[in-house]
Amino acid sequence: MGVLNDSPGEVVEKFYQAANDGDRATVNDLLHSDSPSGEISEEEMSNLEDTEMTVEETEVVDETDSIAEVRTEITMEQDGESTTNEMTIELRTEDGDWKIYE
Repeated sequence: MGVLNDSPGEVVEKFYQAANDGDRATVNDLLHSDSPSGEISEEEMSNLEDTEMTVEETEVVDETDSIAEVRTEITMEQDGESTTNEMTIELRTEDGDWKIYE
């Protein structure tokens, strides 16, 4: 097992930053290989091109050696309108690194 380099909250922030940057390779690299949603397709990435996502806050609400839940507040801006959503993101370890599971 490898060394956990980034905290679960940092992984969530990197995931959304990569999505903002249109960096599909990094987005998919941060997804757990067993994630129910699977990899992000080129079409899904292109749908996000006009959306700016900002992680306002992350808080690890539960963490074990292999599973973490991160409460995340994200502001999404599209066509001049913004909405802020709060969600809980589950991460699991894979090869020693935290990855977004669901």
